Amino acid sequence: MGLAAPVVGTYLVQRGLALLGDGIGHIALTGIALGWLAGAAANVTPHDTWAVPGAIIISVLGAVMIEVIRANGRTRGDVALAILFYGGIAGGVILISVAGGTTTNLNSYLFGSISTVSVSDAWFTIALATLVLLVGLGLRGPLFALCHDEEFARACGLPTSALNVLVAVVAALTVSVSMRVVGALLVSAVMIVPVAIAQLVSHSFARTMYLAMGLGVVACVSGLTITYLVAASPGAMIVVLLVGGYAVVALLSGLLQFVSRSRRHRITSGGRSRGASSTAQRPRATRQRAAVADILTRTDEFRSAQQIHSALEAEGTKVGLATVYRNLQTLAESGAVDQVRSAEGEVLYRACERQEHHHHIVCRRCGYTVEVAGGELEEWIQRVSTQQGFTQMEHTAEFFGLCAACSAQDTSQD
Repeated sequence: MGLAAPVVGTYLVQRGLALLGDGIGHIALTGIALGWLAGAAANVTPHDTWAVPGAIIISVLGAVMIEVIRANGRTRGDVALAILFYGGIAGGVILISVAGGTTTNLNSYLFGSISTVSVSDAWFTIALATLVLLVGLGLRGPLFALCHDEEFARACGLPTSALNVLVAVVAALTVSVSMRVVGALLVSAVMIVPVAIAQLVSHSFARTMYLAMGLGVVACVSGLTITYLVAASPGAMIVVLLVGGYAVVALLSGLLQFVSRSRRHRITSGGRSRGASSTAQRPRATRQRAAVADILTRTDEFRSAQQIHSALEAEGTKVGLATVYRNLQTLAESGAVDQVRSAEGEVLYRACERQEHHHHIVCRRCGYTVEVAGGELEEWIQRVSTQQGFTQMEHTAEFFGLCAACSAQDTSQD
């Protein structure tokens, strides 16, 4: 449970759906009650034998319904989620009473009870957790692309609709896996809080996931050990340990950032613009942005995002292409790098040496670049714009040709 839940939680946090697990937990209560009702009608002993299978079926259906409403419905996703929240828990309470159960019976599913877990429940949980891990880790690349930028994933040809449903289904299975120990109302915490802790100390998606998995295992084992010695709810103890861990890590992280802020290397200087002063805010320094900036400062050439990504991969820096695009755009908006569009229409990037307004002469073959002042070109633009009655002119002019080395190669070949 502690190993599988944070895997799904990493994708949910990345997509901004941290409360999806909580909503599915409420819906699962109706499934528990339906399973209990079916078991009572079939005279199965005990009556709650089919409670967990019922929770799995209903939670999966509810998760798919939430995703369909979010993607295609007129109702906003958060409103649909709230309606299913309330309907799920209300339906569970009513149906459990119809089945002959009591509030005490329902509490073991709401808040977890390790003493009620049978051997068959344990093997069922292991099988579902294995399935969740296979999907979450085996499809990490496509699922990351989906959660980070759905439009980019769709442009790459990924089946985004199917992947969205898959994330919802895996989240439903995770709730079912964790429900008997942590409880349906607290399972979302085991999915989300380890990820929140890991994000405080890591900016890498993969490292965040693995660290969250480790934290989930430690919290679950520690919580169960403590409740073996002390009379307390295991689910509540696990969540308290996770929340307490988040508070401690957040405090220490804040203190370390405060101490090192004056010595931290700033990637961007801010305030740089073409022809006019800029009021852009300095972007927050991150490990990925520092790596991208370092690549740019070590070359005189304009490079594409794909070339920069390949250079980072060659140096052993694990960063996604979408992350490289995002950081390049942030650096360009702040004025830290210049961007030009090649003759083929591709956007190229380069760290500029001049603070003042300037232009570039770019070799279209090798990318070698020289920065030049505007000179007579600026005077001509000012004169023509004045003659035409224009004011507050802005312009960008880049020049493409062959550098001396490339021209010499052509001459030697001829």
